[in-house]
Amino acid sequence: MILATHIIFVLVLIKVFNGNFLFVLPLALLSHYFLDVFCHWEYDLKSMENRYEREKRRFSKNILFGFEFLSDKDFMKDLFKVGSDFFFGWGIFVFVVHYFSDYNLTLSVFSAFLAVLPDLLQALFYTFKLKFLQIHQNFHNIFHSRCDEKTQRKLSLFVLQIALNVVFIIIFVKI
Repeated sequence: MILATHIIFVLVLIKVFNGNFLFVLPLALLSHYFLDVFCHWEYDLKSMENRYEREKRRFSKNILFGFEFLSDKDFMKDLFKVGSDFFFGWGIFVFVVHYFSDYNLTLSVFSAFLAVLPDLLQALFYTFKLKFLQIHQNFHNIFHSRCDEKTQRKLSLFVLQIALNVVFIIIFVKI
């Protein structure tokens, strides 16, 4: 699922629980797993598809600051895609909370961070092969939708997620 959807869904939680962050904070984290249950559009991450090739180059001279993935063009393109999605969602979230509510902006932003934390942990797991994150990865996989790759790449699922974001913002602003 695009990160913006996870971030913007937190607006609904803030509204439903009237900014009571004792509820919003844990539910923001749990909402990530809830939203991932549904069939959704996924990024086409070339760097993940080409992991085997990257492993073969692990000890090549093409290493930047000791991190081989930073010199990988596919990884950098993927980082741009994911980063754009993250900052787009984050920007909309901060704008809406700041201009359309009097809720605590710091706690709101922290709630939004918790909503994307599972995907951040997943990225750390795959990028750095951090074994201690295997438990989280297994947990995340339990909730992740079982759509086939062809279905996940459909534009209609991307448009649906954008439409959901619009609905989430309207719920926050109007209700």
